[in-house]
Amino acid sequence: ITWDYRRWGGAYWIQNTRHIYWNMLLSGDFEGMKPLYDMLTNLIPISKHRCHQYYSHDGILLPETFTIGGLYCASNYGIPQEDGKRYAKGTWLHQPGQIANHYIRWHYNGMLELAYLILLGAKFADDEKYKDIAYNFSREVLTFFYEHFDTLDGKILMKPVSSLETYQDCVNDLPDIAGLDALTDELLAQEDICEELKTLCEKVRDILVDYPKDDNKLMPCQNKIDTKRRNSENPELYSIFPFYRHTLINKEDELFSFAVNAFNERSEKAGLGWSQDCIQSALLGLVDQTEQILIKQALNTDERYSFSGIYGPNYDETPDQDHANGLSIGFIHSLILSTREKNMLFLAWPEKWNVSFRLPLYSSKSVSVIYEDGKIKHIEFEDKLDEIKTVINL
Repeated sequence: ITWDYRRWGGAYWIQNTRHIYWNMLLSGDFEGMKPLYDMLTNLIPISKHRCHQYYSHDGILLPETFTIGGLYCASNYGIPQEDGKRYAKGTWLHQPGQIANHYIRWHYNGMLELAYLILLGAKFADDEKYKDIAYNFSREVLTFFYEHFDTLDGKILMKPVSSLETYQDCVNDLPDIAGLDALTDELLAQEDICEELKTLCEKVRDILVDYPKDDNKLMPCQNKIDTKRRNSENPELYSIFPFYRHTLINKEDELFSFAVNAFNERSEKAGLGWSQDCIQSALLGLVDQTEQILIKQALNTDERYSFSGIYGPNYDETPDQDHANGLSIGFIHSLILSTREKNMLFLAWPEKWNVSFRLPLYSSKSVSVIYEDGKIKHIEFEDKLDEIKTVINL
């Protein structure tokens, strides 16, 4: 076992690597994101071929876990037995697109999140090459969703699909709805997208269904076919992060209170590893909860090591890059959220914590702030237009 060892084998896991790149984006390390853009570019051809071979339609199928060459891990896809057939729990998988691993079989949200992540990365970095990659990758992802699922009464019917790895057989899961909503909305706001991509986004939005909810909170999906929780995610909170649809910055949205209630009533209250508690709490403006979760997460180090910055093992192994990056994202979003329409400072920052920071904005410029003893001592915007669109939540 080497320092590169991780549980769950040698596959690339989107869930277990995405926080690295979200942290790079939000802290301004755009050069560090280049390997992600390169990898996704290289994965498009094989992902398109797989989609066509399995389902006979266009778009890409990039699974939740894959080898660095873009293939399913053999154990996830299903290893042929002595009779030459693949099986999952005794059931013969007679079609090429039937996947043995039920955790990722109908899990399509990873490629949606990556499309949205690299699109925002291109905007924050103001990088034309990144933008071209993001447009191309996004087009393929949206094409998959538009062509893969049927419609009912003019609206998309995502079935079969999973709500992340937690509800593995359901209908119209919230993470995919939020991802399609966020990605198409962001793309349509770009002045330089081609007509083909613009038309595709409009078609997707035309068939998009409402967010699943009950009387007072968001729900993980519209209907559960397999009702058992089979993993530890909170899929009903994905419209908060990573898709930024229900946050303090748009608290006027009628579903904002539904998001807050869903967070307060969430099943998993982990605050470690790849969980998103501190991030989502900050984005909702829950100051006391954010403070508690951040402190808990910062203290959750691996006692086997002398350096306290080595976290883990949590869900994976030590050092746990998810834990450290998630912690950093939580700190950043307690300080700032920058979107196309608005910047907000101090969403959930405890009054007694002093801080000095310089962070990137959606405009590709930055803001510098010194906050001491409950007051802003210095604030400077690189672009004066950002100052006009900034709300300070103190």
